[in-house]
Amino acid sequence: AGLHLREKAPELALDECRRVLEAQPSNVRAHLLKGDALISQGDIAGATASYQKVKELAPKHPLGYFRLGVIYRAQRKYPEALQELEEALKINPNLIDVLGEIVAVHLLQKQPDQAIERCRAQLRLAPQNPFIHNLLGSLYVGHKDKAKAEESFKRALELNPNFLPFYVNLANLYAADNSFDQALAQY
Repeated sequence: AGLHLREKAPELALDECRRVLEAQPSNVRAHLLKGDALISQGDIAGATASYQKVKELAPKHPLGYFRLGVIYRAQRKYPEALQELEEALKINPNLIDVLGEIVAVHLLQKQPDQAIERCRAQLRLAPQNPFIHNLLGSLYVGHKDKAKAEESFKRALELNPNFLPFYVNLANLYAADNSFDQALAQY
């Protein structure tokens, strides 16, 4: 089913999911893939039901919560989105995509301070996660706090010096301030 989805054939994916779920109605992966296929067909209600089933079958699996949070964000049901996304992040505090969605919900509601505070709170739980430092740096850029942005990007680089986007973010920060020598030093 996953292969069919990658090949943009949701009907074939749904057929596979139905066959698997007939034999194994508690197959969490099949319910996730079914939800993904239904999303690609625009069946939001069906996808929501599939992801709810994932939560029911595997309450310690973050993907059901995450996918529901994304649906609710798209529907502008922000309190519901935050509730689902926060639950996913409780299960695994290192899921940067989930934190990114939480930040997006806050920014969509024009709450940049809450987005920054949410990243700081997550860093207290996962201080060695360079992607959280990078996300926080990006938020500081938007908040026009160059010193904190620089500090966050540098910390991300300390934790993972092999990830090129961290260098690009720091170089862009310097370039935006016409500090081209510093920007070039990052490359």
